[in-house]
Amino acid sequence: MSLFKDLRDAGFYKDYCLVKECLRFCFLPVIRHELRLVAELWNTHNNQGKTRCEVEGGKPYVMFLTPEIHGKENYLVNVDIQDVEAACKEIYPENCVDYNENFEELVRPIEPDYEPPSNEPEALKLYIKIIDCLKNV
Repeated sequence: MSLFKDLRDAGFYKDYCLVKECLRFCFLPVIRHELRLVAELWNTHNNQGKTRCEVEGGKPYVMFLTPEIHGKENYLVNVDIQDVEAACKEIYPENCVDYNENFEELVRPIEPDYEPPSNEPEALKLYIKIIDCLKNV
């Protein structure tokens, strides 16, 4: 989080629509990837049991899918797959992107071999390069 504060303090962030779009374009792929890693790590780590609080230990993912192993009731309900698909379309519209679709066209002349950044330094380098070019326009 301090990265974005540092960008602002160094003059690389202004509260302009195009700059916000650039932030989304550069950093959201990295943030989404990191969030997936955190969720995976959380779901596969071992919780320690607490006898004093009668809390079972185990992996959260396994505990969720098979509560019977831990003497708990399974509250999962069978649902129709069409209902799930309809709900997903309602919540997550098709072709929902994190940034304005035209922004990539703006970036192509600046970075012809554009690939989504895979880590924070790559995202930062791309962001600075785009912002520097936009300042000169």
